[in-house]
Amino acid sequence: MNPFWISFFHIFFLCAAVCVDTFAAAFGFGIDQIRIPAPSALVLSLVCSSALALSILAAGWLAPYLPDHLTSCLSCALLCGLGLFKLFDSVVKRLVRRLPQPGKELSFSFLRMRFLLRVWADPAEADTDRSSVLSAAESIALALALSSDGLAAGLGGGFSGLSPWSVFFCSAGMNLICILAGCFAGRKAAKRANFDLSWLGGGILLGMGLLALL
Repeated sequence: MNPFWISFFHIFFLCAAVCVDTFAAAFGFGIDQIRIPAPSALVLSLVCSSALALSILAAGWLAPYLPDHLTSCLSCALLCGLGLFKLFDSVVKRLVRRLPQPGKELSFSFLRMRFLLRVWADPAEADTDRSSVLSAAESIALALALSSDGLAAGLGGGFSGLSPWSVFFCSAGMNLICILAGCFAGRKAAKRANFDLSWLGGGILLGMGLLALL
């Protein structure tokens, strides 16, 4: 296959695997009737995409100093490891949801790991003022929680030689589409549903990790 198309599909599936969580989060917001205004959606998309692109850039800086066979092994290990983790993501999230909730004075702080963990496990927690509107500041907290997977996936993709700019623009576009589609689908849902697509993103990353050895 033409190297251009190989790179294109690699970028597309990497972004799709990471953006699955964005769609699921937006779906939950739609069900809870929490609105995501355009500025907040843009901030969410840009922060998530920047984290993914920066991790790819970091891997690209490191790659020339490492043997070729080692970069392939690292790419496989990172993508497969993250993929396996995401296959059991829902179990970990259920455990995090059972953690005691912090007091109101600690409910919104970028320096509080427990808050970010709760947002990762239940994105609706990002709406700290319960206004049913996700502000730009709250969307940053949500983006930081959702970006954890993107950092590891970006390193794995970076060792495969992906372009950080191509990944950034592809991820930004897909994130915006996922936010719009997820909110719309969530609003159309009749009742709260157990909607977890982590296994799908995990399967994609696992497959990409194995392909990195070829």
